[in-house]
Amino acid sequence: ILLLDESKTRLYTGSAPSLPDFYNKAISGMKIGEKVGSCGSSAYKKQRVIIENISTHENWQRAVNLAKDENLHACWSEPIISSENEVLGTFAIYSNQPKSPNEFELKLIETYANIASKAIEKYNHTKYIKDNNFKLEQLFNNSYSGLLFTDQYRNIIKVNQRFADIMDYE
Repeated sequence: ILLLDESKTRLYTGSAPSLPDFYNKAISGMKIGEKVGSCGSSAYKKQRVIIENISTHENWQRAVNLAKDENLHACWSEPIISSENEVLGTFAIYSNQPKSPNEFELKLIETYANIASKAIEKYNHTKYIKDNNFKLEQLFNNSYSGLLFTDQYRNIIKVNQRFADIMDYE
């Protein structure tokens, strides 16, 4: 799994437990583009890219030796698309021999890309909520105004320090 950065121009390693560190480090941060490997092309085109033979395909000319070092000969990449139809990254399967994916393998990369989309979106939304809650908490606690938060029955839930100082609460 490669994740697209905020600028929507580069892919970074999200998860690749079956690939060696040297390979992950070498491809992490690559620019996306029409003819940039399997994943760079898939993210750029926003569509599945099937490369049956890495050693002869034009998309892999810049990284063909890297792929050979790891015995990678085919790569099938599916874009990870958000619920808002934005590319979040790519999911890829490599093969240690040149070949086309069968119907099951095509369904597999499509399904895993879909699952990854849900997980990435959930992570992003959770992070967004936590970040905003932190900012709201900072605003509440550091306000120069006395603030209090009550429930629907006017029971005090929380007050900031400024409110406590104004009301002479300890």
